[in-house]
Amino acid sequence: MRQILTLLIAVFSLSIQAQKDCSIQPSSHTPLIDLQGQNYRGYLGGLYANGRNERPAAQLRTIQQQIAQVKPLNVQGQSDAKGKIVMIGVGASNPRTEFERFKQKAMAFSGINPNLVLVNTCIGGQGVQKMNDATDNYWQSATNTLKSSGLSDKQVQLAWVETDNTQTGDTLFPRAPLQLMEDYRLLLEVLHDKYPNLKVVYFSARAFSGYATPVPGGVGKGLLFPRDYYSGWAIKWLIENADQQKPGYITTGTAANIPYVTWGSYHWSNASLPRSDGFKLDCQTDVGEDGLHLTSLGEDKIGQLMFDYFQKDPTTQAWFLKSTTTPTFSITNDLPQIQVYPNPIVESLHLRVAQPLSEVTLTLRNLQGISVWQKRGDLSTENEISDLPNLPAGIYLLECRWEQERRVLKVLKG
Repeated sequence: MRQILTLLIAVFSLSIQAQKDCSIQPSSHTPLIDLQGQNYRGYLGGLYANGRNERPAAQLRTIQQQIAQVKPLNVQGQSDAKGKIVMIGVGASNPRTEFERFKQKAMAFSGINPNLVLVNTCIGGQGVQKMNDATDNYWQSATNTLKSSGLSDKQVQLAWVETDNTQTGDTLFPRAPLQLMEDYRLLLEVLHDKYPNLKVVYFSARAFSGYATPVPGGVGKGLLFPRDYYSGWAIKWLIENADQQKPGYITTGTAANIPYVTWGSYHWSNASLPRSDGFKLDCQTDVGEDGLHLTSLGEDKIGQLMFDYFQKDPTTQAWFLKSTTTPTFSITNDLPQIQVYPNPIVESLHLRVAQPLSEVTLTLRNLQGISVWQKRGDLSTENEISDLPNLPAGIYLLECRWEQERRVLKVLKG
């Protein structure tokens, strides 16, 4: 009898912890990346302030100016060709497994920058409210993790962040994401002070947690749906405030209190409903028994999203990829009607076109073929491009693509 009672208690205990509910249906919430040009409760969607998923030209230029400063550093934080470019992952348990899977994919990629080191400083159970205390053990653990790899805080130039406040269950919109945005801002201040050479922080929105149901001893209230969805809004508004350099969000000059901040990969999907890019988390195969943590298959899905983002984003290629990943382009004459002047360029670049062209893609690459700037739009007969990044002097290749035609022009930067 006692054995049966013990077994029943054990089964009951497991049922309390097993809180995944795969019967959850998609809600009325739309992923930010599928909300381009549309509104959610009166607020414009898309990842950026222009209602789209592409960075505004001025914002891209600002980020790329910062990225241009990323270079190998030694443990003293000094420029050293034999040094390292360190990127850390910041967050709790899900971010830890996601970053680890991303790291595995990156390290197995033959095109990775040999100077790049990815360091996973995520710790399970650590919400942003704890990380916002610069004296918290989280940060000593991060330092120790770096030291164990022969690295220092002064070599950290990039960070990836995915986090939430695990102590608040507020789900009122827009109050909840606005408060989370403030939590993120405080975290950026800690990162700014702790890592003196930190250039850019990439934020990812949390993955769908709606399969988790609130039960005793289960998932913390701050991690339950719809706070997962609201994390994306908090990041969106955080980036917008930093782009506008609002008080408390200063990223430039001696008054800077936070590092540059931009989007990383976007992880949220609406239950079983695929996003426009086909991504979703399958409750049965991708999500663990608590409805929050991921299975190995789920971790692999998020890790792949992250890898694809950091391999392809225009702000990451200069430091994520090795210089020979993208081949240099030969000078072609398929599109002879485009001329560039002055050459060498100083601040702005001018393009002269024999006739107006629509939907032209312009890509500026260094001699290793790595994209340092890109823009798509219409060209008139005379065009001035003033949003080029702050590039070092040298030779660059300007690739102009229009329909099926292409021309690559050699450009000198004085």
